[in-house]
Amino acid sequence: MDKPAHDYSYLKMTEKAYTRALVDALSGDICLVDGNGVFLGAVADFNTEICAPRYVKSIKDLYPDDPELVKSFLENIKITLETKNTHVYQYEVKTPLKTRHNEAQFSYLGDDKVLIVNRNITPIMQLSSRVYASQAILKAIIGNNNDMIFALDLEMRYILFNPAHKRSMKTRYGVDIKIGMPMTRYVRVNEDVGLGMSVFQRVIKGERVIFESDFGTESMFRGHTQLHVFPLLDESKKIFGIAVFAKDVTAQH
Repeated sequence: MDKPAHDYSYLKMTEKAYTRALVDALSGDICLVDGNGVFLGAVADFNTEICAPRYVKSIKDLYPDDPELVKSFLENIKITLETKNTHVYQYEVKTPLKTRHNEAQFSYLGDDKVLIVNRNITPIMQLSSRVYASQAILKAIIGNNNDMIFALDLEMRYILFNPAHKRSMKTRYGVDIKIGMPMTRYVRVNEDVGLGMSVFQRVIKGERVIFESDFGTESMFRGHTQLHVFPLLDESKKIFGIAVFAKDVTAQH
């Protein structure tokens, strides 16, 4: 049988092709330094930031106005050579217009050589800040809401609840609820359990349910509650639980 005209076996790939594939996969600047931070060469033909041996000779030449940053780089190089382990160091580069967040990974290569992979992680840091801020705002809203808010996973275990719901469960059922425990463990009225389970089964199939009912033990407090129940979806639109917004409307009722 004749061999194909083009053999794409990885054995036929050149060192340059391997290098380019590695660089594209890492999405960062790559260079080689010795124990004193002197550039021994770049793995790829970069001309920016840390991996530019054509323009600078050592780490000290990169940030002449930031001796502390240079010191940190040299310390990480030293630690990498001593431990023969990989280390990750995050740092900031300030400019008149903005602050850039970088991450440098130091890897031991032996013979007084350290490979440095440097990445700009500014977008990641900015996203993390926004997510943290959003979570802080959401937590404040939930925690300070006078209405009851809680969420359950697919096993009906508590994912979260606010103080209002915690107080309500204590008043109605005389229980102290905890994260990770099933709600059915605390609800001690068969009628309430049955109604709750029927609504839960509808919601985890994608339905949104709004209803009113009495909840609680007769001996303690069986107040009238309005509930808005909707499914919780992850990034892939898969339902992983339910969320409930509940309001005590006993007085109005």
